[in-house]
Amino acid sequence: MEPIVFFRTGWMKHYEGLDGDPIKGGGAYVDKHGTGFEVFNFRPYRGKNYGFVKASGKNELIDVSRIGAVAGADFVEGVTVVWTARHPQGGVRIVGTYRDATVYRNYQEPPEGARRTITQEKWQTGYYVTAPSEACVLLPEDDRLFAVPTGKGGFGQSNVWYADSDRGQAFRAKALEYMKTYRVPRKPGSPKRRTDPEMRSKVENAAIALIWERYERKGYSLESVEKDNVGWDLEAEFESIKLLCEVKGLSGNQLRVELTPNEYANMLARKDQYRLCVVINALDAKRQEFFIFSFSRATGQWESEDGRVLKLQERTSAVAFT
Repeated sequence: MEPIVFFRTGWMKHYEGLDGDPIKGGGAYVDKHGTGFEVFNFRPYRGKNYGFVKASGKNELIDVSRIGAVAGADFVEGVTVVWTARHPQGGVRIVGTYRDATVYRNYQEPPEGARRTITQEKWQTGYYVTAPSEACVLLPEDDRLFAVPTGKGGFGQSNVWYADSDRGQAFRAKALEYMKTYRVPRKPGSPKRRTDPEMRSKVENAAIALIWERYERKGYSLESVEKDNVGWDLEAEFESIKLLCEVKGLSGNQLRVELTPNEYANMLARKDQYRLCVVINALDAKRQEFFIFSFSRATGQWESEDGRVLKLQERTSAVAFT
């Protein structure tokens, strides 16, 4: 079996710096400083990614001999690194992977010229692992469902897990298979409105079906609440995680949707759980694409996984009568 190691870090959306992407969890250092060396783990630099994990022990070393290094070697190549973090709603989850990675025993200084500053003192973040950027995959937040075992035989107090216990050996095979078969959703283009009621109904039904299938495929259980007038269409649950999905379908490719007062009020009141799911080209099976917008408390904006920002234009209305 190919060499593999599991690293646990704080939870972020993009891991490309702290601008609009706060880090959650990650240990005492992160709690004290509000940042950590892992905040750049998925920022490419000259064709490579450079990843940091808080290594174990007084000397903060990674035991590369446990992942295939020859005796006395300072690094090992060809390793699959699985990045994990504690989900804000519970459980340690896989968040991404580096394939064909080089893992170092000792902390490495940052590559020359890379902008990896994390503090006012202008500390530069180094790394323990590097891999070609095209071999690095970061899962969208709503796809981070694959649970990592903790406790006896699983992830313990250390942020580095070699998974060489009996329990770990069984899990690592499942994790490898999962990451090999996982595909990052395509980034959507942009959508056209149709006002015909029958056509609109078809578009909305197609959009609901696509979003339902997208979350169900990831392991969520779903319930439709479309007729309950609660302010969203679907409830998606996975263990302790619950999402409230408002689905908007468009027949064209210009992304512009309207929210009812009830939908908008719930969008603002339930920011952490609410997802605005917009499907474009909803009736064209070959061109269907979607955006899923979630709220960033750091920027105060609604953002899709590919970094698009949703612009909201509030309107008021009135009833005129005699």
